[in-house]
Amino acid sequence: MSIINKDILFLTFKELQDDSKSIFSCLMNKNYLFFIIAYYLFGDIEEFITNQGIQLPSSSNQSLLSYDSICELNCNTSVGSTYFYGLSQCCQNIQRLNIVNIDISPNDGIVKLIEVRKNLKYFEYLQDFIHTLLPCILPKFHKLKKLAIDVDLFFTGEEELLKSLIYHDLEILNIDSSNLNVISSIIENCGGRLKKILFRPYDLKEIRRDFKNSNTLNFIRKVYENCPLIEYLSIVLLPSKEHFNEFEKLLKICKNLKYLWLGKLSINRIESLEEITENGGTLLKIFINSAPTNLKELRFFEEFKFSLENLEEFLGKWKGCPFSILTCDSLYESEDYKKLIDKYKNNGIIKEFRYEIDYRELINSFIVL
Repeated sequence: MSIINKDILFLTFKELQDDSKSIFSCLMNKNYLFFIIAYYLFGDIEEFITNQGIQLPSSSNQSLLSYDSICELNCNTSVGSTYFYGLSQCCQNIQRLNIVNIDISPNDGIVKLIEVRKNLKYFEYLQDFIHTLLPCILPKFHKLKKLAIDVDLFFTGEEELLKSLIYHDLEILNIDSSNLNVISSIIENCGGRLKKILFRPYDLKEIRRDFKNSNTLNFIRKVYENCPLIEYLSIVLLPSKEHFNEFEKLLKICKNLKYLWLGKLSINRIESLEEITENGGTLLKIFINSAPTNLKELRFFEEFKFSLENLEEFLGKWKGCPFSILTCDSLYESEDYKKLIDKYKNNGIIKEFRYEIDYRELINSFIVL
């Protein structure tokens, strides 16, 4: 294998000091470096390199690398702003950009690289510390299709920025540790093409601090008003007539809904088992009357309990396609429930009924769908 020593590199980069595109090509591709040497440099330098035992390619058999053809870039921030400024000039059509931030200092080159992207569809930004860069770059993603962020990690005190984001092509929203008002604002601004709205219901800040009843109602309304194409949905309800009515309206409007994660926020008192079961019966009646016929999966925790009678009525009246039910409630492991579930498995109504003892697995496997 040919080895390039430091003298050759020095001569090469000295000749190319005013040609930024070629320099960046050399840094990214050794074969292209050989071609640059053979194609551009003066004869005496070529002769010196050849005398070192390095075989240079023939320029007549090579073609310059087209930077416009680069569609994915993986890098980190250790190289500094200049590198990213150079890439911004010669890589116009990157669609996937993955950056690992290992330097806490500002990097304006990354902002410039993102700002000039014409077709960026996927962006991943990893770091282990809070940084001020993301508020600068997130508004630049005009054609973004997937947005996955952890608000607590990146955006402490920056909720207003999130509320202002506008991505008309956004299809997937995966957001953790936020509050429903922030998620609702993103949906209102970007909801026209959204197919997936994913979050962990029990990481919501409504659970960890002051809860407002209006937040959940507003979220449900924003979904059915702005997301006619929604297929995957995390949602939280309160056990109230108003919430059940709004949820039923969502089911009637969002006919493409296929996968549903259903959570329930606690009210300011302890519900009796009778009340929990009664609310479960109300919910099943809503599904009987209004659920989309192509609903394929329902996931829920133990906050929703369905009596044996209500569950059998629901399964007996189900008119949709075969679907799966996943829960971490051990109630459905009892013998009577198992017999009922097996009956409707054999009838082709239930595709899968799974009890998951680890609720985190139940959540995480849904979030990554």
